[in-house]
Amino acid sequence: MDTLMRKLVVLVAVLELLLALLRLIDLLK
Repeated sequence: MDTLMRKLVVLVAVLELLLALLRLIDLLK
């Protein structure tokens, strides 16, 4: 269970980072 929770947290963090990068790219365009 602990490993699954950690994987979920990491996935959420990665998704948030990707969204932030996409927003930055849109602003730079």
